[in-house]
Amino acid sequence: MADPNNYTIGWICAIEAEYIAAQEFLDDEHEPPNSVSPNDTNDYTLGTMGKHNVVIAVLPDGEYGLSSAAIVATNMLHSFPNVRIGLMVGIGGGAPSERHDIRLGDIVVSAPRDGESGVFQYDFGRTIQDQAFQHTRFLNQPPTALRTALTGIRAQYKRKGHQIEEAINAALGKNPRLRRDYGRPHPDTDRLFNARVTHDSRGCAAFCASEPSCLVPRHERTEHEDNLAIHYGLIASANQLMKDALVRDRLATEKDVLCFEMEAAGLMNHFPCLVIRGICDYSDSHKNKDWQGYAAMAAAAFAKDLLGRIAPNKVEAEGKICDVLSGIHKTVEESRDIAMEGLQVHKDLAKERMTEKEEKCHQLFYSQTGTPYEWYKDRVAERVDGTCMWFLEHENFQKWLKQESGPLLVSADPGCGKSVLAKYLIDRYLADQYSPQPATICYFFFKDSDQNTVRQALRALLHQLFSQKPSLIKHALSYLKGHGDGLIQSTRSLWAILRDATCDPQAGPVTIVLDALDECAESELPDLVCNVESQFCTDQVGHNKLKYLLTCRPYQQIVSKFYGLLATFPNIRIPGEEESETISQEVNRVIKHRIDKLPTRDETNVQAEGLTPRLKRHLEKRLQENTHRTYLWVYLVFDYLENEDFKRTPKGVNSALETLPRNINEAIYWLWDSQREFTSLGLASYLGHDAVVKELLKNGADVNEKGKYGETPLGIAITQGYVSTAERLIVAGADVNVKGADVNVKGANVNDDIQIVVKRLEEACRYVLLVKSHPLLVSGILALCTTLCHAADDIKTLRVPDGPGPAAPVVGGSFVSYSIEFANFHDFVGNASHPNDLTLRLVQNLANVAGSYPRIRIGGSTANRATYVPDQEQAILLNFTTPGADQPTSLTWGPSWLRGFDVLPSKVKYTLGLPFNSGAAGEENTLASAKAAYGGLQDKLYAFQIGNEFDVFPVDRENQPWNIAIWAKQWLERSEAVMDMLSSSFNRGRDPIFQTGVFVPPGSITSDTSWTPQAAIENGVTSQGTVNSFSIHQCQGLAGVSDVFGSALWAVDYALYAASLNVSSLHFHMGTGYRYSAWQPRLNGTTLPGPRPLYYGHLVAAEALAGGNKQVKILASEPSFSAYGIYTNGDAQKLRHIVLVDLREHLSSATARPTTRIRTDIEWAGQRVSDEGNVEGEVVLETVKGGDVELAAGEVVMLSFTPRCKSGHTRS
Repeated sequence: MADPNNYTIGWICAIEAEYIAAQEFLDDEHEPPNSVSPNDTNDYTLGTMGKHNVVIAVLPDGEYGLSSAAIVATNMLHSFPNVRIGLMVGIGGGAPSERHDIRLGDIVVSAPRDGESGVFQYDFGRTIQDQAFQHTRFLNQPPTALRTALTGIRAQYKRKGHQIEEAINAALGKNPRLRRDYGRPHPDTDRLFNARVTHDSRGCAAFCASEPSCLVPRHERTEHEDNLAIHYGLIASANQLMKDALVRDRLATEKDVLCFEMEAAGLMNHFPCLVIRGICDYSDSHKNKDWQGYAAMAAAAFAKDLLGRIAPNKVEAEGKICDVLSGIHKTVEESRDIAMEGLQVHKDLAKERMTEKEEKCHQLFYSQTGTPYEWYKDRVAERVDGTCMWFLEHENFQKWLKQESGPLLVSADPGCGKSVLAKYLIDRYLADQYSPQPATICYFFFKDSDQNTVRQALRALLHQLFSQKPSLIKHALSYLKGHGDGLIQSTRSLWAILRDATCDPQAGPVTIVLDALDECAESELPDLVCNVESQFCTDQVGHNKLKYLLTCRPYQQIVSKFYGLLATFPNIRIPGEEESETISQEVNRVIKHRIDKLPTRDETNVQAEGLTPRLKRHLEKRLQENTHRTYLWVYLVFDYLENEDFKRTPKGVNSALETLPRNINEAIYWLWDSQREFTSLGLASYLGHDAVVKELLKNGADVNEKGKYGETPLGIAITQGYVSTAERLIVAGADVNVKGADVNVKGANVNDDIQIVVKRLEEACRYVLLVKSHPLLVSGILALCTTLCHAADDIKTLRVPDGPGPAAPVVGGSFVSYSIEFANFHDFVGNASHPNDLTLRLVQNLANVAGSYPRIRIGGSTANRATYVPDQEQAILLNFTTPGADQPTSLTWGPSWLRGFDVLPSKVKYTLGLPFNSGAAGEENTLASAKAAYGGLQDKLYAFQIGNEFDVFPVDRENQPWNIAIWAKQWLERSEAVMDMLSSSFNRGRDPIFQTGVFVPPGSITSDTSWTPQAAIENGVTSQGTVNSFSIHQCQGLAGVSDVFGSALWAVDYALYAASLNVSSLHFHMGTGYRYSAWQPRLNGTTLPGPRPLYYGHLVAAEALAGGNKQVKILASEPSFSAYGIYTNGDAQKLRHIVLVDLREHLSSATARPTTRIRTDIEWAGQRVSDEGNVEGEVVLETVKGGDVELAAGEVVMLSFTPRCKSGHTRS
């Protein structure tokens, strides 16, 4: 399958004829891509033209215009991120004039002229009486490499002529079946009509051209003129097809336009490209489809010739389009009245006056990763005329329009068109309400699990505000001085900037539209509402002209949060859920609109596609009879109809109607069932449709019904973070005592019936009987029970023995150590010339506390995919076959990769993971890797680890049969081969360090193994084990869980718990996505480098075990409380520390209870670690008197008993 990263030329077509023509000029056609972006709906053809790899995409059938082209380009850039040059190749309508003898089959190429970029949007501008048309939208030029090549090919053609007709004939010779539709039509069909002659539906040849005066006389081209001429100049683009010859001629005269088309303006600012059009008609009412195929072939042939003049290294020198652009999805819905257009010109000129520093600051607010915020609005359907009137005519809305400032909350049931309304207000309605001073309109569409944080919203709002009001950027600059680029990570600072900017008199009226508050992260809603309310408090009203319009579902937990504004704004809310009858009538208009768009056929033409007018009305009547119709139901039903194969007869329509979903629940189920094969309740839980979940349960849905892959609705709801949905499922009897319950119940909490939750969670405990050996489950399940039932003033008595007991293992100072994913090693350390200073400082901090450096294991699943290449110059090369994947599919490393081990202090020792794959080639790679590593690392090397987890990931799995016995045999053979190959001085007589206790009998498995090292240790493994790789929550961590404050508590608890077992060291794993790392080593998207809460837990555990030779005794192990005694080993065992951990904030996040908002930096004994890795602040110690220690929720306290502190001192 093709690797998307190999394609640098992006080629976009609008219709099938253009797509076919493009494919015919490929020198070699490649396999389709093995994967594309999840939301990518494009169809692609991949191949080679000359020395270039080209990706070709086409617009969806029946969709034309600027927005569709922008969406196709957007999808292409998401799936093929290495595209650097764009081409828009296809057909267009010519604009012949006295200056330009343009004929059918000719080619027009966009070329800059008179200050134009080569393309201009002619439906975006203004007309002033007695003056020429003034357009007000300026479009980008094509990349430099294309413009340079265009100059070269023009000179070549002028000197030597072109071979385009020959190239077309050669292509058709290879594929004769295309000759009829794609060959050159007869010259007699090329007729240019007088602009005053409109098309006669009876036929052009017989009626339009009946009189010679109807045609424009033209001479035949001579032998010295190209029969297929190429013209270079201005192409006019718009959202509508040009069919008016009078307008065509006016624009040709005033602007020297050569060609009209419908897509290019949607691309130029979002997909900088050259536009190449074969002329198939003359942009008048006399359409001529006969020339479409040939015109498409001509344009494609020229495009191929042009690419032949561009060297591949010139393409590589161009920036990736997805990196260059500040916005991809921004479409062309900007055609407003003259006042708004004048404002746009003012904004463009103002932006040009931004300084470089201001522009850099402005770009900080625009996310360069993920889907741009514009896309979430642009993907919403357009409003149908006559709809949304229930809102537009509402008394409260009209009052809000007349106010200078204030909020308006619009609630409505799911599927009632809230987002359609929001888009219409943003794009059209609100802009027309302000005169003479138009409002600045900013928006954000929340989308669960993707665009659901307040920080994302604020960044988008500020980006829009500064785009339209550049002078306000000064308010961001003042904060930038104190925060640097980290400014965009501070929600508090972003709110402050928004407040300052909107209060500035220069801001004028500002309207902010926030759609779908119900899809905002639940934990962030209170803060959002609080800040919105603060902008309208008594002492600020009148100082700004700020308005908010917010939409949400009628959920009481959201609506009730706005009650505090009722006193000031009594008309704050419009409850759309009370307008169901009116909305149902408006939905009828949508039904009619969608049916009218379906293809129509004549009653007598039974073979044609489409429905007769009579059948359309019958379908309309039947759909409007449905009592459960909503906007969302209509969209899902028509998706169903358009994908369902049914006879276009009365009987066939009736049969299809019988299978149609009758309500939103059934429509969602059909959509889900067709794609995922999950249950209807599972789908509703996945989407977080709480109202749908309630209705399905009411109608008898099985709350514990499992989907195709064994998932339950409760498990799905928790995985997606829908706490309220999980609560509803638990109350309905969802079984938490099933496989996966340790995940499912983390979000469960029902305030109005706590006993039910407690009972369910107590039942879940039976599933995790080994909680004592698995503190992660203690926190994830039992801490929730304790949180619900824990007394506020809990008094505990702790009995501390004189010693840990004779069987307590002894641990060293390097007990808290790290594991780094092989593929991410250089992210963490850098290299000798550019070391990662953050990692250096953090490792040194830990060593200062522990008295010795942590050991570092380099391995993980990517180590098992690594191949050593002795002559590779680059340190490491990663191969990603899946775009957006967390880890490479394979990687190679060369000798210079080992220089990374020189960055950290020489006392740091390493365990290196070696690949473990079957066969002679696998063994050869293992030995070569070991030999190279030993030669480069020498004394830095502590051990080799052969292989990663057994049979865990598909890329690592061996051919069957594969079981533990085979694995053990191969592992022993491989380890012996490694030891034999290396010098005896390295071996020092040691035996290999075996991986014991990893597998659970029986000795043969079919898929994944179970890993229970605690059980193995407790069952009598005598030698100490090393836990080489683990992370908090799931295999590779989870954002919002692994990186929150609770992870610091977990790290202390887990490390000291493991130290009390037969474990010699713990290696906290770091790597993929940095979700579970103790620190983020570099900028990742918009997340800045710096220590994570987990690192603080490591500092505490390292200090408790400082100096090594320590023994740990568990003093208390409860669901929400742990206590450990730390003793010095020796004849006189001495108590050095007691560590107390309150776990009631354990794993606090959106997917666990209780919810915690941490507003201040984490501290340990008065000190904190800065983003640069420096320890800041003075140590704060407290003296303990009388043996009483106060331990707050979510707090760690360490009592120290040392010669320096005769009495007990605490650090917390």
